[in-house]
Amino acid sequence: MLRLLKLGVEDCSTYALDPWRPLEGECSYRHAPVMDPSRLRTYLSEAAGVAGLPLAREVGELVFERSASPMETFIHACLALPPAMGSLGLPRPEMNKEIPVSEHRRLMLNHVDHITPDLVWETWKIIIEYLGHGSHKGDDARDEDMGRVQDYQVLGYLVFPVRFVHVQSPAAFNGLAVRLATAMDNNGGEGFQAWVKELVGDQGFLAKQRLLFATMLPPVQWA
Repeated sequence: MLRLLKLGVEDCSTYALDPWRPLEGECSYRHAPVMDPSRLRTYLSEAAGVAGLPLAREVGELVFERSASPMETFIHACLALPPAMGSLGLPRPEMNKEIPVSEHRRLMLNHVDHITPDLVWETWKIIIEYLGHGSHKGDDARDEDMGRVQDYQVLGYLVFPVRFVHVQSPAAFNGLAVRLATAMDNNGGEGFQAWVKELVGDQGFLAKQRLLFATMLPPVQWA
């Protein structure tokens, strides 16, 4: 299911893995998506006589769109898939969706072209911004990252800037998830912190989470 999900999400996103070496080859970015989840699900519902359809239809319901990198896909998957798959089952974020900004507020921002956070929960005004994918390196990139985080803060969002070190292991990721769930509760949610803490304290769940990491975590270097 997880390997099939990776393929479905890639087809509905703006990055592409190396087709010959998807695990260790170079990833390319800023492509037009091949399809969107609704078209994928429509195709699967109408298809017939193809081996594997029941599994494909089940996975198709979980495919999400607009991820811009394998790491964004990984973070979304670990936060918002069903717990039976080793994920934390939190509400799904929107990905790389432009936030409308008034002309008055644009005067206070570093970026005036478009404001598109990696993952955003509008209900609780929370953003996760992954720092480090693609050619995202060096002092200029770090300055760009800082300016983007400042923009989100000016617009009233609570921002979690995330690097590979924060998500490279289940223990590190679960620490981030507890902080995220606490922020959701503090911003009007209810029960998210208790839910996450219960899951990460369950050995059966942690075994499933290790499998999720082994399948979904890209081989990313951080610096």
